[in-house]
Amino acid sequence: MPYSITKLRHDELEQKKIKDLSFWAEPALLSSFAKRDEVIFYYLVASEHDNIKAIMPVFEKRKFGLRYLIQPYEYYYTPIDFFIEEKQSLFRKQNHELMILKEYAIFLKKEYFKFKLHLDPSIRDIRAFKRTGFRVEPLYTYTKIIKEYESSGLPKETKRLLQNKAKKELYIKENWDLEIYKALSISMLNKKNRPLRQVEKNYLDFLNDLYDKGFCTKYIVYKGEEALVYLILLKDKINKYLYAFYSAMSENGKKIGANIFCFDYILSHHYDFEILDFTGANNENIAFFKSQFNCELVNYYRIGYR
Repeated sequence: MPYSITKLRHDELEQKKIKDLSFWAEPALLSSFAKRDEVIFYYLVASEHDNIKAIMPVFEKRKFGLRYLIQPYEYYYTPIDFFIEEKQSLFRKQNHELMILKEYAIFLKKEYFKFKLHLDPSIRDIRAFKRTGFRVEPLYTYTKIIKEYESSGLPKETKRLLQNKAKKELYIKENWDLEIYKALSISMLNKKNRPLRQVEKNYLDFLNDLYDKGFCTKYIVYKGEEALVYLILLKDKINKYLYAFYSAMSENGKKIGANIFCFDYILSHHYDFEILDFTGANNENIAFFKSQFNCELVNYYRIGYR
């Protein structure tokens, strides 16, 4: 069955299809990342006889006349949204999706000099990319069903931190205060000898843009007047997902487990959402922290060429 791939700007895409796009494919979200990183985003549209069957967003750069794709920092997943009739049998649905993925793989390899993309966890079938000669690597994240969360089920050491320290001394505000964000970030990044990218004006403008568009919420953990943790979450209001986006923490906050208190608060109060995605379980120490919340380990794939 023939499928064609067309590269379109968001203003060339049918409005009715834009409304059906998943969270990580929303034009307003993509435009925030594109502006921050000075790239252009497109939609790769897979069609069959002028009927759209799948849409994949990509961020494109040019260098020395060559085109390549990037996966922007904090843009955690590249989705491929399928629009295949639900009434089809599982046999036909699976094979149509596989054929579409094959066309995407061929198109990407032909059109772009190099790329490295993190596919959305919903994309389980990566055979087409492997067969086309891509590098494929499994990555991992943790997710938690919010309504199933019970602090009583946490490991003993974690509960001890909550009961002995946090519940008595700490409290949370939902302030959008980038001065606190900057102070905690600078302190944290300096101690880790990391670049201060997250506190540059370009990045602060990006955060404000996300906030103004309603894509994120924020939590600050305090002990008295001292801010210990600043956590930003992305909100997928349609599918009821929360994504851990960025956090900064002071040394004092680290010592008393203020970040544990913060996530416990979110999981205990955000029943308006269904899933919390911790967005990553690949770093050993960070993964250990996230696993304390009795999460499900979920894998996704990094695909690359060159």
